[in-house]
Parts: sequence; C-alpha cells; structure tokens
Amino acid sequence: MDDTLGFYEPARPIRRRRGRVARFAAYRRCDDPLGGRLPAWQAGRVSTSAGVEDGERGGADVEATLAERHLVLGKADESFDETVPVGVVVSQDPAPDTPQKPGTAVNVVVSKGRQPIPVAAVTGKGADEATKILTDAGLKVAQAAQVNSETVPAGAVVKQDPTGGTLFRGDTVTLTVSKGPVLVAVPATVGKQRDEAKAALEAAGFTVAINNVLGGYFGTVRASSPAAGTLVRKGSTITLTIV
Repeated sequence: MDDTLGFYEPARPIRRRRGRVARFAAYRRCDDPLGGRLPAWQAGRVSTSAGVEDGERGGADVEATLAERHLVLGKADESFDETVPVGVVVSQDPAPDTPQKPGTAVNVVVSKGRQPIPVAAVTGKGADEATKILTDAGLKVAQAAQVNSETVPAGAVVKQDPTGGTLFRGDTVTLTVSKGPVLVAVPATVGKQRDEAKAALEAAGFTVAINNVLGGYFGTVRASSPAAGTLVRKGSTITLTIV
C-alpha cells in the first residue's frame, strides 16, 4: 500500500544518536478515518536544536520529523520567550494532535530565549526618577547605603551597578544615592584671639575671612558668620569679626 496515502497514529518513540529519545511521537500507518494526527509539540517540550551537541542545526529535528509523517515545515519564526529555552518550539500551527492531510505545512515559532534589556544610565538623576526608568524597563532596583558627594546633590544617584550592558527581566540594578556634601559644624571662636580662631577654622576645613572693626586693635573675635555650631559644607568661608 502506498505509504504516502492514508493516515498515521502514534507508535514507538524515535531514538536519536547517543541513545536520546526524541520528544516527537513516531507515527505508523492506520486506517483511522479521522486521518493522520499532527505530532503534539507542546510549548517548551520539543527542542529544534536538541541535536546541537551532535552537530545538527536548529530546526533539523522538526523538519525531519515532519517529513517522516508526510508533512512539511512551513514558516519558521523566532520570538523571545521568558520561560522557553533557546531553540525550543514555543508554538505551532496547525495545533498539536489535529488530523491533517499529507503534505500539510506546519508553521512553528521557535524561542530565542529571554529578551535582553538594555540597562539605562541613571547616574545623576533623582532616585525616584532613576527607579521608575529601570522598573518600567522590567528590572528591579536595590539601594546601597547612601554616601556623601561633593559633586552630586543630595537625593541623586551617585553610581549604579551595573553601569550599562544588558540584563534580563527581573534582574537587579543597585543604586547608590548621594547624601550631598560632607557638612561640618563651625567651631566656637568668639572670645578667642584672631590667629587662634583662624587656625581652628582652617584645621576644620574652612576658609577664613577677617572683618576688622576699628582696625581690630585688640585682635579678639567678637562674632563669626555663620555662627558656631552651624553645619556648613566643608570649604565654606567663615567670616570673623575682630575688635
């Protein structure tokens, strides 16, 4: 009887080289009036590149299996998939286990694996804005301990890890947020002599300006601006009023 006519039903599994059992069911001739049934390539179950280790090209297994069932490979598309590994059939048309005439074309969609997500550069942006950019892209955000920065304002991102490249959905980008510059309390200088007060301020990291009243005859500090105890940025100028 001509094996290209008539229909087919599942028989024993097909064995590949190295003893692996193919995930396609073998089909044998039968007289089922419903006709041959399409192999059930359930999503994520049938690998089109299972023979890569044997040197086979992706898609070869699918095409060969279809040919054994007197079907042909139609359109083979690729798409990213978060759960189905690279080279594995995601979907097929006609649907699995449906009666088909010999020569029917079967279209398949093969997984390209997880879709890479470019990591946006968010350094210098506000923490809230940076977080939204990254989470909208499908990434998670973690925050490291905040640090002082002389150049990045408080609340903005000082650094990120990773700084670029690509990640996958659900991967984490760690942000370090600035606390702003280091703030130093102005030392108490009122009542001290000019040179002593000036030395104390410079040792604390400040620049000193002198305002002599009546020529600063006595050389005594009458006031400082900002006042003692005020938290100001290191390197700021403190003005001493000398009488």
